Amino acid sequence: MQKNFVITTTQNQNRILLSQTQLSIAVKYFTSGSKMALRDLLNLIKYKTYPSIYVQLNHIDLKQNLEKSNLIKGNAYANITITGVTEKYCFSVSSDRDGGHYFLNGRKNISIRNFGLDPPVEMMGLIKVNGLIWISILFVK
Repeated sequence: MQKNFVITTTQNQNRILLSQTQLSIAVKYFTSGSKMALRDLLNLIKYKTYPSIYVQLNHIDLKQNLEKSNLIKGNAYANITITGVTEKYCFSVSSDRDGGHYFLNGRKNISIRNFGLDPPVEMMGLIKVNGLIWISILFVK
């Protein structure tokens, strides 16, 4: 399910400040090719108690001035909340400019252990989940 939402931005030198950027992701819409893996994931993140994962994008620090280059690189700072535990992350982002629009994107590999969760082990240790989650962000200004 893809949703669009509007973010108000202000720029102070090479920092983009963001407002209204908390995204709520309902875990009941997660899908998997394996019903067993999906069930284990939902149980691990306690989906009945914590039905959503939250991502709060705070600000973006740019390494280059937006006015001088089409190529933009920088860092996006976000809070991610899973099972009621919030952790801060820094994403490396890169972008290109198309006219007056900027498309920033980045990916971050995070461990579920940071949220106090242990990856499930199945079949007496024969199957182990690596415990990593890929978070991707796309920001258009």
